[in-house]
Amino acid sequence: MGSVTSRVSPQWRFDTDNSGGGHTSVDSAFVLDDLLYIYSNKAPLDKNRLMLIIEGNAGPIYVTNTPLAHELIILNTKQARLWARDVYQLAHELTHFVIFHGIQQPQFKWFEETLSELSSYFFLKQMAAYWAASNNQIKRAYADSFLEYVELERPEAEDIKMSDLSDPSSHTSLMLEGYQYDRPKNNYIAQKILPVVENNPAYWRALPFLEKVSNATSFLDFMTKWKAVSPKETGEALSAVTSLFESDH
Repeated sequence: MGSVTSRVSPQWRFDTDNSGGGHTSVDSAFVLDDLLYIYSNKAPLDKNRLMLIIEGNAGPIYVTNTPLAHELIILNTKQARLWARDVYQLAHELTHFVIFHGIQQPQFKWFEETLSELSSYFFLKQMAAYWAASNNQIKRAYADSFLEYVELERPEAEDIKMSDLSDPSSHTSLMLEGYQYDRPKNNYIAQKILPVVENNPAYWRALPFLEKVSNATSFLDFMTKWKAVSPKETGEALSAVTSLFESDH
């Protein structure tokens, strides 16, 4: 059947036909092009960058510097039509796409993973609302499944003390510095940030500026520097996020 071009940008394509389980490019576009549309209305996705969304056992992962000059987003849907999982994976990887070169200081890489988890939860809820209002009966019938998937992920969160992250020597800080993919911790922090972001939509416009932060001496210093290099209109949102780490919530 071949690849399908996104309606959001001619530079973005779905090519999942080789998944081997009937999860075709058309299937992928039916769900994920809506996500690209919603995400691009919230966050500054660069529509001139080449993006190819494929299926593979290596995923989910975001890959730059490919031989074809496309930036790859590899999903691992296990060839199932579990649309909520597709959205969860792509929303996560799109955050890496927006940040582009990523957070530069290794000790704060965990924060990029956390914000990618946050993106998954946020856009699952956005997709639920978008599909609930759709003229397509299939989409309306499925809409609540996005919300159910959010709840499915919550038990994996590990309760931590948020203010510990303001102390570089705390056990939590050292654990995340040593292993950025500590999903239970990332999950918990993301869920704490989620309501703040829902009330401060300007947050999304600050994401591309994370790669510009350098020489931060602590996580709170990192947040201060992120605010300093981001557009002025994002300041209130970033201050609200920072406050979560300054005292226990």
